[in-house]
Amino acid sequence: MKIWMLIQETFSGRAHLQGWLVAGVMFFVICCGQLLASDDGTKQGVESNSKKSIGDGEGALKGASKSQGLVFARDSDAVLEAFGPIVTAAPDSVVEVLVNDKRVALGTFVSSEGEILTKASQITGNPNVRLSTGDVIPPQIVGIDLKEDLALLKIQSEKNEAILWENASKPEVGAWVVSSLPGKSVGAIGIVSVGSREIPKERGALGVRLDNEAEGVVVSDFSGKDTPAKRAGVRVGDRITEVNNEPLEEILDLIKAIQSCSPGDVVVLSIEREGASLTLEVVLDTLAVIDDAWKHKEMQENLGAELSLVRSGFTMAMQHDAELRPVDCGGPLLDLAGKPIGLNIARAGRVCSYTLPIDVVKERLEVLRSGELAPENVFATRIERLDAAMKKMAQQVEADFSPQLQELNDSLADLLDQKDEVDEEVEAASSRLNELSEKIDQLQSQRDELDKKIADLKGKQEQYQTTVEALRKGIRVN
Repeated sequence: MKIWMLIQETFSGRAHLQGWLVAGVMFFVICCGQLLASDDGTKQGVESNSKKSIGDGEGALKGASKSQGLVFARDSDAVLEAFGPIVTAAPDSVVEVLVNDKRVALGTFVSSEGEILTKASQITGNPNVRLSTGDVIPPQIVGIDLKEDLALLKIQSEKNEAILWENASKPEVGAWVVSSLPGKSVGAIGIVSVGSREIPKERGALGVRLDNEAEGVVVSDFSGKDTPAKRAGVRVGDRITEVNNEPLEEILDLIKAIQSCSPGDVVVLSIEREGASLTLEVVLDTLAVIDDAWKHKEMQENLGAELSLVRSGFTMAMQHDAELRPVDCGGPLLDLAGKPIGLNIARAGRVCSYTLPIDVVKERLEVLRSGELAPENVFATRIERLDAAMKKMAQQVEADFSPQLQELNDSLADLLDQKDEVDEEVEAASSRLNELSEKIDQLQSQRDELDKKIADLKGKQEQYQTTVEALRKGIRVN
């Protein structure tokens, strides 16, 4: 009875036939799930599967257990297939957004002219769009809305099925919702848990520890093995002199600057290291990288689920418990009649996903189309900071390194001149050496001839000496 009352409440005021068909399937699935969960049902399932598992080993037993306990879970194939008619009735408006051939987000066609909305912070490289047909097309990034973490892409493609905004609905708390994937497939199902409200910004974290005894803002350690600062190339002993071109005089200045930012924000650090100045860009993370209590809280909230880096600061968002992945954000959320509710924008917890409601999406879409949020405008400040950093580095090169470089160039030129002189001397000496070698060879040959003649004479002399001695003894020698 409670199950049927839940379904009646879910579909109260809905005359759509398709919704009631899904309700019937849900009712059947839930009842079957309860049957299998009961003692008799469990017993029957175990007996049935135990017969099948004879000789199949441990794997068959694990499969039997899954079929009994997990087949009616919300994310099981059987349950998701029950919601298939909902996304089938909706336009084929979902695409994949790729970076380096890997999906980083979903996108939703918002017009038949190739306009696509997606989650901006997921695009960390040159994007491509993969259609449900499998075609991959490079898009133009028309605009970026940092406030709602939206990006408007545009591709050259015809006959695109856009989401039907005019059919949008505003579900009440407790209503079932469906997340759509490319190819009109069901990604996840859930229930609206909190109505549309402002989602406050989280504080960003740099992940460094500072030396209270040092002059200025000096890094003494990192708050973890993998912090944003460490990933960006900051080292222990670095002196941070500026954040976003704002000078730092004390540690509190850095703390205030970082506290004003959110996870996913990029800050530009000016650093002094071993007498040289350099500039680093750091992408801030959540407080979990520096605060154990916050880390414990985040672990409790996600329980192994991967969360979106940018998951706060939305002016208005609806909360539901569909189990989205960060790469599933950017796609539409539908009600049980297949009507769009909004755009999935973030996974914020184990049972917490955020969706931008239709009115917010439509309002921001018009701003994105206007050119006001074109990339060169949105990132103008960041570009300006990087330009300033490059000018500062050029000045440092000119002031500190140019004299040293000139001195090295002069020394190198002098050594090259000396080398040329030595090469000439070596060449002359080599020629003289060849001449001497030839003369030595000639003299050696003459000496060899003389040595032979001397040897011959000595041989004769010895022969004569032998003859003389023999004659003195009266021996006649022929």
